[in-house]
Amino acid sequence: MKLDVIKLDGKKAGSIDLDEALFGLEPRADILHRVVRWQRAKAQAGTHATLGSELWERVAETNQPPGGTSHPPEIMDDFLRDFRRDLARAVFGLGSSATIPAGMGPLFQPLRDGLTATNGLVHGRTGITVAASRGPARGKTLARPVAALLALPGQGARIRGNQVSGFAQGIRVAGSSGRSRSNFIFLRSVEVQDNRIDLRLPWQARQRGGIWIGSTLSARINGNQAIDAGYVPLADGEQPIGLDCDGIRLWGWFGPLVEVRGNFCHGPSVGIRWVSLGNDEPSWGRPDVFIGAFADNAYSGMGSPSLPATLP
Repeated sequence: MKLDVIKLDGKKAGSIDLDEALFGLEPRADILHRVVRWQRAKAQAGTHATLGSELWERVAETNQPPGGTSHPPEIMDDFLRDFRRDLARAVFGLGSSATIPAGMGPLFQPLRDGLTATNGLVHGRTGITVAASRGPARGKTLARPVAALLALPGQGARIRGNQVSGFAQGIRVAGSSGRSRSNFIFLRSVEVQDNRIDLRLPWQARQRGGIWIGSTLSARINGNQAIDAGYVPLADGEQPIGLDCDGIRLWGWFGPLVEVRGNFCHGPSVGIRWVSLGNDEPSWGRPDVFIGAFADNAYSGMGSPSLPATLP
């Protein structure tokens, strides 16, 4: 039997003769199903943990919302959002208003072990995610913040020396103001250093990329590697085999320090993407000094080393 050979760009690249006794068989859906289940089982990291419904019922009985369960949906949504965060803090022994039922603390141990385990290879959407829910905030219409926000308490993130493999997005650090769309939440400082990210970039995945950083008052992104293992460069002006993604993306309000040095991005369509929502200097004439240091970064690919072409 003769079949057409189709390239990734959809164009025909010739034909091939195959043994009909082998390739002409009717597909067995049951066998395909079993193979896919086996593949997904082998890809699991072995650190998953499940908790029984009885435990969750006891937790719910112990942590009733103020006023009972007769609240309108919007108030219950707020309660449940805060409760999920407080319960996570209670599980790890941090200060929290949530209560774990008496005698049930040990039942959460498999969950703690699974969340804190170190794995050489894992798969999923995002490898490492840090989301700040509280911190210095500013309205969208204000000028670029510096002095006023630096004096306020906030949260920070330090991510160093990790190997993240098999994700569509490697490391993501950002703040979220929840329902308040009129404010930006800032992290006080973000350090992402000496990490290696081997990306898995399926075509249907959205927001692909190596390192994504949101609004922060201080950012140091140094010595990281973001690798698209599926990237294959082609000659003679052909489009490369790879997918649209950013090696490093900084999007939001930044200041007064942004340092991006010594990183290597292989294969993404953009090495470093810089999208600053603020001005380069304070608009009210203060003598604050903004430092934007992008230097000694390497890019291997057939896209753009950076967007914009000239970085601060």
